[in-house]
Amino acid sequence: MSSVAQPSGARRRALVIIGGGMAAIRLLEELERYEDVRYDVTIFGDERHFGYNRIQLSPVLAGEKRSDELALKPENWYQQRAVRVLSGAKHKVVAVDRARRTVRTAEGYVYPYDRLVFASGSKPALPPWFSALSSDPALMAFRSLDDVERMQALASAMMASNTGAPSAVVVGAGLLGLEAAYGLNKLGFSVTVVHRAATILNRQLDGTAARLLQKALEASGVRFQLEANISSVELIECAGRKHAVKSISLINGRSLGAELLVVAVGITPEDELGRHCGLQTSSGIVVNDCMQTSDPAIYAIGECVSHRRTSFGMVAPLYDQARVCANHLGERGYDYFVQRPLSARLKISGINLFSMGDISETSSGTARPERREMLLSVPEAGIYKRLIITGGALAGVVLYGDTRDAGWYQSLIESGHSVEAFADALLHGQRYLAAA
Repeated sequence: MSSVAQPSGARRRALVIIGGGMAAIRLLEELERYEDVRYDVTIFGDERHFGYNRIQLSPVLAGEKRSDELALKPENWYQQRAVRVLSGAKHKVVAVDRARRTVRTAEGYVYPYDRLVFASGSKPALPPWFSALSSDPALMAFRSLDDVERMQALASAMMASNTGAPSAVVVGAGLLGLEAAYGLNKLGFSVTVVHRAATILNRQLDGTAARLLQKALEASGVRFQLEANISSVELIECAGRKHAVKSISLINGRSLGAELLVVAVGITPEDELGRHCGLQTSSGIVVNDCMQTSDPAIYAIGECVSHRRTSFGMVAPLYDQARVCANHLGERGYDYFVQRPLSARLKISGINLFSMGDISETSSGTARPERREMLLSVPEAGIYKRLIITGGALAGVVLYGDTRDAGWYQSLIESGHSVEAFADALLHGQRYLAAA
């Protein structure tokens, strides 16, 4: 029979948070604004590492940062605020009883709640062939600090047994895939990136910026197979490990040799627990503008949610959601979540790029009279800027090589104000405009 763990001390309302990632920790920070509304807080994380900066995984993989530098808060920060942290596989929440308002962990303990927040994040999106091979140590995703440590351990073993550089194939040339490729390259792997689109970072960059980035990465030793996808993976028995990747066949008929295969093709919301307890889900746990789910006592924030049929993988909207959720848990009720244009940066040392807003490239014959573009390209200096103005307002920006004005352009896009009065100077940046 399961035992029920009661919050210690005087009875205050119990707040349970499922998930120990960046959205959950920001929620704890935001709740400090509302000192008159107090909760007994219990936060569950199912990873071995708790409360770390996931967007800095690539520098850790590359050896540019230590894993302990990623902690969002020191341990005593939680202790000082009487936040009970339960982290690890045995503390994974496996069931929610909405009628009794309790959660149950893998270990069998039951914890009551008055308010529950799902901040369960996301899981890697995996191709169909991966599931049959997922137990193999030579295949892995790139999503967590555990993944990074596994790669580093495997790299050490391979370096010790190999005379030359071991080879790795990364599937996906989005932000995660390129950061994984960079980190593995710094670890000493010979890296090939397989991507099904014609250009890398095709969702965040236009063709010109993507080609500049590809050229820079190729100069560091990373190779690319574009407009390609994996059709099959051949494994062999290997001394010291259960299996090793022998070859990877692509749908274009080519074959790649590799000893490590990393999949980084995106994420999917971790909404299974919400669905099983009867919450409304649709590619994520459905929330309203207050971050409230179909159950008024339950909220959801972060990568696990679906808000107006949109899911989220960038940090900025997660933090906005945490602010809104805290406002309603703090019984103020005046804040609402509004989706804003998303920005993208790549965490690769020595490469500066930024994109935001509508950067779609207009096909010939489909030009819109209210839209115009401004370009600055200095290929020999590795600098490229493209601004898109729609209806008089800055609607999109792509910067490569020189990102000093990224914050200014971001504020202009978010404001929606007209830039027509200084449009001709926009490409030259904020400093030039201030001095003019």
